[in-house]
Amino acid sequence: MADAPQTTCCSVPDAATIKPCAACGAPVCKNCRAFVNGMILCSNCRGQVESAVAAEQPGALGLPFAIAGGVIAAIVSGAVWAAIAIYGNAEIGFIAIGVGFLAGWGVFLGAGKKRGVQLQVVAVACAVLGLLLGKYFIVANAIRDYIAQQVGAKGGEISLFHSGIMKIFFENIGSFLSPWDALWVFLALGAAWRVPQPSGLHVS
Repeated sequence: MADAPQTTCCSVPDAATIKPCAACGAPVCKNCRAFVNGMILCSNCRGQVESAVAAEQPGALGLPFAIAGGVIAAIVSGAVWAAIAIYGNAEIGFIAIGVGFLAGWGVFLGAGKKRGVQLQVVAVACAVLGLLLGKYFIVANAIRDYIAQQVGAKGGEISLFHSGIMKIFFENIGSFLSPWDALWVFLALGAAWRVPQPSGLHVS
């Protein structure tokens, strides 16, 4: 025999204000209802939403793994971006968006698929690292080739991490960036920010 439909929502229901729960349809009055993103929910559905929101939050132990995952993804994706630009002889800006996206996923997976503003900040920081490394490798390779031509050496004989190359890059980084670079960076950071974005459920 099927259970009888619920007709009351609490011990002292206010019949004049009873409305159906947006999730399960059970009756709920002003004395016991909750609002989730403006929708009326019963106490049972509210508890389920609160549990889901709590479950997606990263724990303190997950943060180091999130950082590690984001850093690894940033380094790898930044290196791939640079390799495509160097060996393909074309700096494809939209690949930078992939750097941000992969950095975000590195954080997300490293945190055990948790979400939260804290993880979004970590993802953006890791994306910045990946973009900076990628741009550095691209510019450093060009500087190395130029220096090699001037001194009559082979480019491979000069390290990409030569102190002189690093000094030139960081002292003149602004001159190596174009308006298009600013656009790609903006889109890349946006991609990193969105990956571990929380569900956005607000209970009141």
